[in-house]
Amino acid sequence: MRSCFETARRLAVALLFAATTLAACDGVTTPASAFDPRAAALNLATAGAGGSDMVPHVIRATFGVAADATLILCAPTQAGISVADKYTGTGNVTHAGKSSIAIVFDACTLVLPPGGSAAWTAQGHSTLTAANGDLIYTTFTMTQFVTGDFVLNSFTITGGTGRFANATGSMSGSGWISLTTLKGYFNFSGLITRPNS
Repeated sequence: MRSCFETARRLAVALLFAATTLAACDGVTTPASAFDPRAAALNLATAGAGGSDMVPHVIRATFGVAADATLILCAPTQAGISVADKYTGTGNVTHAGKSSIAIVFDACTLVLPPGGSAAWTAQGHSTLTAANGDLIYTTFTMTQFVTGDFVLNSFTITGGTGRFANATGSMSGSGWISLTTLKGYFNFSGLITRPNS
């Protein structure tokens, strides 16, 4: 019978290989089902109630590992799991138009639930640059599964510039990443304070 440590070590090797493989890819195609408007509406309800100055906010994007990414070691470090720390993407964002997104992972932790699939949790921050150059700042926590699927545990809008100065809000959502190409997509929805005029 294999020990939990041996199982974690085998998983660590597989994930380390996946995280360090930057294979060429023609791009990521988002399945039509990934952006189901009914799912976005449902996510609005789970994103938290806002005041009368809150408006719906949706981010639909594709992303890949950044050229200047480095690897960060997840806790517990003896498992040997490393993940890329920076990703960049582009997508359509409510109130911001065609936008670019910079995502940074600050820390990660390996999770081995009894009888469940291995996963890792991460925390980080992101900056969204709107079509007009205004910025939206966020912090997040998420869970990544070995299937490539991931879900947000929290996503908080912490401020911004221009129309998004002093913005607040929260979002929920999910996405998928190829563990071989490190490219993927996500669909987040929630509420943001009404942008300034």
